[in-house]
This record gives sequence, structure tokens and C-alpha cells, in this order.
Amino acid sequence: LAKTGRIVAPGDGNDLIEIVDVRDVADWVVSNVERHRSSAYNVCGEPRSFRTFLTECSEAIQGKATPVWVARVFLEREGVKSAGNMPFWNPDVPAFEEVSSSKAHQAGWTVRPFQQTAKDAWRSYSDRIDTNLPYPQHQWSYDWGISDALQTKILTGWDAQSLRGR
Repeated sequence: LAKTGRIVAPGDGNDLIEIVDVRDVADWVVSNVERHRSSAYNVCGEPRSFRTFLTECSEAIQGKATPVWVARVFLEREGVKSAGNMPFWNPDVPAFEEVSSSKAHQAGWTVRPFQQTAKDAWRSYSDRIDTNLPYPQHQWSYDWGISDALQTKILTGWDAQSLRGR
């Protein structure tokens, strides 16, 4: 999102995502220990569409990229895998992104604004990692991210398919 130009955005933008800031989780754990509160709680952020997620991330980091929403079936034909090649996008387990934190909220669970998390995460990432790192990166027996060449191929193919469909 920080780079100029078009980027592949997976799906139609309606898949849900829940993000939690680990700092909020840490505060929650400490709070529970201090209050001697013992129970099981789900702690996560509010579900948001992937479109909203990318928009909020872009706004938080003053992104310059233009997302192009590419259908899942098209991405799959190009060999793109959810979650790995498209981090955070996990349409294969839709209920995973609809976990309720209502019990935790009733007990005092709070979260910072998502854009603050996005801004801080980007700052932390760019302080530690070269932001021009080539993708995909191989880690823990799988690749995450997609190469610039594959992204260009996908966008070119998607544009051509869209033009034929008109």
C-alpha cells in the first residue's frame, strides 16, 4: 500500500477480517491477572470487510497504491494461495473471522483504534525490514506475498478479462 501504482487486492473486498493488536491482548492479560479473573475469553478486533481493512491501512500509512479487486477464482488459476501469498486474506475459513469478543467486552476488554494499530505496525515493520524486500518471502515452509512479476501478470490478465467481458 505504501508504493505508488496498482496492487492486487484479493476477492471482491467483502471477505471479513478480524485484527487484534497484541498490545491490547497484553494489557488484557495483565488486567485479568491483577483482578484474579479466570475464565475463557475470545479477544479480537471487530470484523471488518477486507476492503475496509485495506482502506484503513492505507489511510493510516498515507498509502499511495490503488487496490484492484481480483476475483478469487482468477487468483487461484494464477496459483495464488490465500493467507500465504495474500497475508491476512483467509476466505477458506470464513467463520474464523467472525469470532465474538462480547463476553470479554462485558468484562472490560477494550481495543485501540485500528488505524493506530496499522500505523504503529507499519512504523515497526519499516524500522526493521527493508520496505523494498522482494517477494515472495520463504518462511516456515511456505511462501508469503507475491512477486512484482506475478502481480503485474495478474493485473494484466485481469484487465484483459475485464475488457473481454464488456
